[in-house]
Amino acid sequence: MAALGLAVALTTTGAQLPPDSAPTPGSPPLAVPPAALPLAVPAPMSTGQAHAPVRSTRAASAQFVTAGVTITAPPQQRPALPGQTPKRTSRAQAAAPVTVTSRLDVDGDGRADRTTLAPVRSTSTTITLRLSTRTAAGRNFSTLLTVDHDSSGADARSAWVGAGVVDGARGAEIVLDLNGGVVGDWPRIAVYTVRGEAWRLLRAPGARADRTPWATANLEYAKSGYTFSTKRGVRLVTVNRLAPVGDDPATGRYHGTRTTYRWARGAWAKSATQRVRGVSESQAGRLSGLNGLSLR
Repeated sequence: MAALGLAVALTTTGAQLPPDSAPTPGSPPLAVPPAALPLAVPAPMSTGQAHAPVRSTRAASAQFVTAGVTITAPPQQRPALPGQTPKRTSRAQAAAPVTVTSRLDVDGDGRADRTTLAPVRSTSTTITLRLSTRTAAGRNFSTLLTVDHDSSGADARSAWVGAGVVDGARGAEIVLDLNGGVVGDWPRIAVYTVRGEAWRLLRAPGARADRTPWATANLEYAKSGYTFSTKRGVRLVTVNRLAPVGDDPATGRYHGTRTTYRWARGAWAKSATQRVRGVSESQAGRLSGLNGLSLR
């Protein structure tokens, strides 16, 4: 896998929320009967949010740096001290669009590229974003995408899940939530990858169409997600699909399947399936979401 640049600049009004699928510390190991294959509990994806933010000295906007991620927002008005005239934020500063900028290698040449997610237009229920890249070689390409939002609104930050290696091809992918972060336990994940100097949707393993969302859910009646790994240079992903026994969450037990795919000839190829029986809700929940990814 080509070396990735590590600097990511994020222009936003707040820090990214951690995924709902993070495992609970101290949870017991998954109990799987002998009839099923061993069920490995993956480590959650790393989003680099463990450090406290540090304010920078830029006057034009507020900046926060946390674990290699720079968060920049329009300046907030501070209360004036007694005897001082309060400073006002200009309309242009207050209306500054929220954008996300990543500096990872996305075209696979080993050099950091500049990728930006920025707003184009919005309605009362959707926002159109542009995902654009300028490569280290000076080439430019972009694509438009639509993100849903409710009355709380959405922006590039709320749609941004992270950038990192997902498939077995060279270069990083961009992972987005097309629900705009408004449904935390049921995001609509889309993965964008560079093919032929253009952004394309990366087809989810087992999906029949590129536009089929990556199914991730941590609900009482459905636990689904993906576990990524690399073995002997081969990229693997296991698709986890679990439901409550008897379709009744009150039982507190879940069963389902875990299907493993390997990256071969530019696509995911199915290699094995194991059945999961009788695991608890918390254990099943640890298989939801995106696991084993290092996203920035």
